[in-house]
Amino acid sequence: MRAAHAAEMSAAGILAALQLLVQLAATAKLVCYFSNMSCYRTGVGRYLPENIDPLLCTHLIYSFAIINHDSELEKSEWNEGSVYRSFTSLKRRNHRLKTLLSLRTDRDRAQFSAMMSSPALRQTFIQSSIKLLRTHGFDGLDLDLADPGSEEGSPEDTQRFRMLCQELSEDFKADSEGHTRLILSAAITAHTHLSDTGNDLSDLSKYLDFLSVRTFDLTEDGVTAHHSPLYSHTNSSVDGVVTAWIQRGVPAEKLLLGFPTHARSFSLSGPAAGIGAPVSGPASPGPYTQQSGVWSHYETCSFLRGSWTQWVQAQKVPFAVKGSEWVGFDNQRSYSAKVDYLRSRGLGGAAVWTLDMDDFSGQFCDQGEYPLISHLRHRLRTDWTTEPTPPTAPPSSSSSSPSTQEPLTSSSSCSLNITVLFPDSRFCSHRADGLYLRSGRPHFAYRCVHRRTYVTKCHSPETQSSSSSSSWTSTASLSLVSSSLLSVFRLWSVS
Repeated sequence: MRAAHAAEMSAAGILAALQLLVQLAATAKLVCYFSNMSCYRTGVGRYLPENIDPLLCTHLIYSFAIINHDSELEKSEWNEGSVYRSFTSLKRRNHRLKTLLSLRTDRDRAQFSAMMSSPALRQTFIQSSIKLLRTHGFDGLDLDLADPGSEEGSPEDTQRFRMLCQELSEDFKADSEGHTRLILSAAITAHTHLSDTGNDLSDLSKYLDFLSVRTFDLTEDGVTAHHSPLYSHTNSSVDGVVTAWIQRGVPAEKLLLGFPTHARSFSLSGPAAGIGAPVSGPASPGPYTQQSGVWSHYETCSFLRGSWTQWVQAQKVPFAVKGSEWVGFDNQRSYSAKVDYLRSRGLGGAAVWTLDMDDFSGQFCDQGEYPLISHLRHRLRTDWTTEPTPPTAPPSSSSSSPSTQEPLTSSSSCSLNITVLFPDSRFCSHRADGLYLRSGRPHFAYRCVHRRTYVTKCHSPETQSSSSSSSWTSTASLSLVSSSLLSVFRLWSVS
């Protein structure tokens, strides 16, 4: 009896160990997207499949293919076959690497919707997909789904998308005789009709090998906002998006957390420079990517030199200001916070948009090649061999104020920034508009706007009264801080 019980316990232990190994393997996914548009950039911004490090990611996804008027999967350009071969041949240098081809469904929404509405056209699409993928050596298909149930599609597209995924999965399995089964995945925007409360996505997710969520580009109109905050006072955050998808029935282990390598930038319209400051529009284009308001990480690194950079503790992300330009970006610190989060939620791994937006050459950020993705890979690899971390609790509502910012150069946290206009503007009378820091005063920043001088003081917890948790939001406290700042200026010799 005891021997049987011991054998049963031993079998249970082996089963638990195997389940742990399966879980660790599931979280090992690091999916990296390659944009074919990067081939057309000039100078050091040009990025080709030959530039890709095949040991960096577990899966590479080529974006994008298109759907033609015959409902067939097709190359986006007639001469793209050679680029496909260069891309899939990276597997020769890493036999574990998987390469997928992504279809951007919103490029021809009407055609994609028409294909999904007809069983015959769905079969045409599926068989053409298998042929194209096998011909060029891809290991699977990724459906880049902007929103199948939006106004540009039909209300029935959500259900039709389920049917398409089911048929793709079944036909990929049938095709696997003599081959490795093709992978089927989807990439979903943060706010999509699929995530509406009425949609149970548990049946959809069973047909997908993994689902990548774009937890970025969550900006607000008219004001500065980080586009990928871990937390926020609204649902426009990494945590809000992930929670919504899990509540809709998607298993956490199939969700991949989106990691952006691009930044979102704005032109300030006034002296305010924190989160929620008014803007006049997107910032000027980066010199290589040439897109207003969207900068690559290597372009952001160039901007950071001489900028005023702050860490927003409540959101676990940084931003920087120089002159009238403001940028919210990710760095290794914010990536680490997101890795801790994905582990605490039991997610299946990470998806990076995109390879070509990181400092792939290592020429700009002084952190080596691919500083963001390499750091992400290191953190994921390290964490696969450790126990899961406790769930990361979101900041309390009292600490999620947009004004909760911490200078990156300071070792103390900053619970409140307050800016006042200094009546004596001699400091800015001969200086260009922008931010200025004085050595020996790391908690002070001086901003010149149209020859007027503004001063911002970062208040650390040590400078605040521990007996009052709400006193700094009162009008009296604001007046006290303003008076303190003016006193500082009276003692400061304006140069």
